[in-house]
This record gives sequence, C-alpha cells and structure tokens, in this order.
Amino acid sequence: MLTQQVRDIVRNRISVRFHEIGAPILKNIERPVRVFIAQRSSEPRAILRPHVHWEARPSLAVLPFRDLQGSDEDRYFGEGITEDIVTGVSRSRAIFVVARTSTLQMTKESMPSREVAAALGVKYLLTGSIRRSGNLLRIHTELVDVVRNRAVWADNFDGDTADIFTFQDHIVSSIVATVEPSVQSAEAANLVTRPTESLDAYDCVLRGLPELYRFEGQSYETAMSLFRRAVELDSGYAQAHSYLAWCLNFWIAEGKSSNVDRDSATAVFHARKGVELDPEDALNLSIRGHILSLLEHRPHEAVDIMDQALSLNPNLPLAWGISATAHAYLGNGAIAREHMLNVWRLTPFGPLNFFFWTAVGLAEFVDGDYPEAIRALQRARRTKPRFMAALRLLAASYALDGQIEQARATAEKLLEKDPGFSISRFMAWYPLKTPDSRERLVLGLSTAGLPN
Repeated sequence: MLTQQVRDIVRNRISVRFHEIGAPILKNIERPVRVFIAQRSSEPRAILRPHVHWEARPSLAVLPFRDLQGSDEDRYFGEGITEDIVTGVSRSRAIFVVARTSTLQMTKESMPSREVAAALGVKYLLTGSIRRSGNLLRIHTELVDVVRNRAVWADNFDGDTADIFTFQDHIVSSIVATVEPSVQSAEAANLVTRPTESLDAYDCVLRGLPELYRFEGQSYETAMSLFRRAVELDSGYAQAHSYLAWCLNFWIAEGKSSNVDRDSATAVFHARKGVELDPEDALNLSIRGHILSLLEHRPHEAVDIMDQALSLNPNLPLAWGISATAHAYLGNGAIAREHMLNVWRLTPFGPLNFFFWTAVGLAEFVDGDYPEAIRALQRARRTKPRFMAALRLLAASYALDGQIEQARATAEKLLEKDPGFSISRFMAWYPLKTPDSRERLVLGLSTAGLPN
C-alpha cells in the first residue's frame, strides 16, 4: 500500500497501475489520507498530459493584497481583489492557480517568497499592496518567478474610492488579462535551457507560439511541426489542437499554403477537436470562432460562439479581438470598435496587437473611414511588417483615400511577400459579407495596382 503523495510522485515514472482503496484512519495522523495499492502493468508508461496533470503547467498563487496602513476597509478591499483575481485566472486552462483558502494563512506570518512558494507548491507568486492617500488608492502588484528569483511583471493602479467597485473591476480585469501571457512568456524563455529532445506536449506549444508570430516562411513550418508534435504526444490536449488550427489559419491567410482546401479542412478539424475536448475553454471557442468566420465563411455563427467564449472568460483579449473581427466581416463596424475598446483596456501592449490593430483597420474600412483605417493598419505594420492581412487592407485604404503613390508602394511590398497574389483568388475566400464593402475592397486593391 502507498499514500496519494507517494502515488503522485511515482505514477508517471514506472509501469504500475494504482487502485484507490479509500481513506482509512491511520495511527498518529488526524486528517484522512487516501491510500492506493499498486499492481504491475505491462502497458507502456502514459504520456504526460498537461491538461490532466497539473504539474506540467505553470502554477500560481495569488497572495492576499497587503494593506500598508492597517485600515479594515482597505483590507476587505484587498481581499475582494484577491478573490476576484483567483476566480479570473482559474478560467485559464494554461495556468494552475491555488485556491484562495490555501493562501489566506500566508497573511498571518511573514515568510520569504521561496518558502511561501514551496509551502503552496507553486512556481509563480502574484503579490499586491494597497496604499491610501485621502480618497485616492494606489495598488501595486507584482508577478514573481520564484524559481529564478525575478519579477516577471509589475504595475501600479491608481483610483478613487468614490467609484470603488469600478476601480476594483478595472484592476482585476487588467491583472487577469496580463498574468497568463506573462507567465507563458516566462515559461517559453525558460525552455531555452532545456534540451529540445526532451519535449512534452506543453513545451511544444510554448515553443511553437513565438515561432508562429515571427511571420516568416520557416517559422510557420517550425510552429506547425511543434503543434503537430504536441497533438501526437497528447491527442487529448485541447489547446494543442486549437493552436494547430490557429497556425494553419495564418498559413492560409498569409498566402503560404500550396493547397488551401486541404489545409482549411485540417484547420477546421483541429479547431472543432479543441472545442470537443474542452468546450469550457474560451481560447478553444475563440479559435473555433475565427476558423468558422475566415475559413468556413460563416461569421454569423461565429458571433454566437464568441458570445459563449466571452461569457466564459470576459478577460480574454483574443476573444474580444476575434469577436470584433467577426462583426466587421458582417459590416457591423460600430460593434467591432466597441469590442476593440475592451481589448485595449485589457492589454494595451499585448503580443497580439498586430492582429488587434488589423481588426480595428477592418472595422474602420467597413465604415468607410479610410484615414482612421490607415492609422490603425500602419500601427499593425509597425508591429509586424510581414503581416499580410494588414498590408492588403492598407493598400486598399490608401487607394480609396486618394493616396495612390502610397497604395502602389504598399501593393509592391505585398507582391514581394506573396508573388502569386490575385484579387479574384483573395476575394474568393475572404469572408466580407456586405456587397458594398466587398465592392470597395476590390476597387481599392485594383486601384493600388494589384493583379485581378
């Protein structure tokens, strides 16, 4: 017989099956302890599954925000923020967050960060403090990688107690939206020191994302290879399927695919599989919604899926950005712009801002405001000069705004990156639904000098 603690340590290292026999009363131990018996198994050791085994994912504890001046009112405010952050981060499928009840005891004694992390079994700590000056509050928060003893992210939030609940919502949504990408970036940076031959599925996903967003030919192939490997290692890893679909989406939309029908069918399959495996994950639903919009030409249905994603996690910038894009495809520029305001509120400097600024450009183009479309698309280009979606819309917007020289120069850059581009082939799959928007886009691209 062995305890659960021993079982958890050895379960992925030896070919043994474990059967629980209950939680008997043990001598000199007051709390119940789950006990297992082990049986030899001839089956090969199971592959590590990051969505099942928490130890494969980065782990986080949100410590109660400290009141630096001893006010009961501010202490309750800090506890409310802490609880809301835990609730928000727990919606992420990429991070394990310790329950608030486990962290409350950490307010009773002063312990070094390493001891706190060891006691809670986590790699990352999110800490915060509250300082009051009259009716003004300043919240300082910091995300720490305890293993490497360094701050991953820190920020200050200033607000007025006159609108305390709005201020609290703002703090919580901003922190929740920032924590996951910050942790993932830190985890990806840490992978550099690990040997590539020892990858598991979660590591493959982390390595694949930076490659995808480089927007170079070889980087696409590297990203797809890593996402495919993640799916091979763990066919039940929902986000691995979704990220493979997301990668194929860019591969097709950026003009890299030599077989659009085949690659579209593959993207659709994996996007559906991601939702099938984990229908409660807003990320999976968001990517499914974008594939449904862009590759299946069904933005009406995508809007419904995006509403579901946002109800599950209203602090996911990608969900707001993809929802905005779907509404823009339908000609709803005003709704798209409103949704983009939520993106900027959550992540003003996020790694996907090139995609978000392109969504803004599309919304402005649909509404016929070409100067604003140009401004947004120029920002997207400054962030990712190789992003073809921004180049196409920018060329058309310049042309319709009467800036013909800039339009032709942008068209030349587009053709350098995609020599086989043609307006008719592009419009055959681009899912703009309103006839007026489609006609104006064709006119703009043609005026810019792009081949029909």
